[in-house]
Amino acid sequence: MDYFLGTIVLWPMSWAPVGWAFCDGRLLSINEYEALFSLIGTSYGGNGVTNFGLPNFQGYIAVGAGASPLGNLSLGNSCGSYSTNTVIGGTSMPSHGHAFLGTCEVPSSTFPIAFQTSANEGDRNMPQDNDYLSATTRLKGRPVNLYRGTLGTEATLSGIGGTVSAKEITLLGNTSVSGHSRPIEVSNVQKSFVLNYIIAVTGLYPDRP
Repeated sequence: MDYFLGTIVLWPMSWAPVGWAFCDGRLLSINEYEALFSLIGTSYGGNGVTNFGLPNFQGYIAVGAGASPLGNLSLGNSCGSYSTNTVIGGTSMPSHGHAFLGTCEVPSSTFPIAFQTSANEGDRNMPQDNDYLSATTRLKGRPVNLYRGTLGTEATLSGIGGTVSAKEITLLGNTSVSGHSRPIEVSNVQKSFVLNYIIAVTGLYPDRP
């Protein structure tokens, strides 16, 4: 079967047959492959004086040229990328909130209680803000002055304590998300099967319509 010059086909072997070459971007001599150069020119590389390039399908798949959802695809150009940085935030993830419900276990615990009191004698029998409990010697028929405004000599009362039993606490509330998060790299590679592309470097010269 004779192929047209420049025909590209998939090939399952690791070698290219006679009259064919791998589509790996290699440069060919214009003098040696003048007919093929007259068809594809420097669309795929080369200086156009002494050499020209073959299409490079290494790591690429073929996509039809012309207008597409990807834009206007010109013959010989490449498009797409293996991965992209996707930012979930801003317009793609606007500020929003979530309600949450949860429980937590609070273990039982004991705690001591200590009072800071004054060892000095009190000077009034009615407490005022920030007063200290104090000592007193007036007990017989007189008002008991148990309070004073300054600490003086400190005396700490201890030996008092308590115990809190274990409890399960229910938590209710709302949380919100705003602003931008860090970019996430997402793979764009579709599930693929690896074969070789080969191009006919000799063959029938196609007639233009």
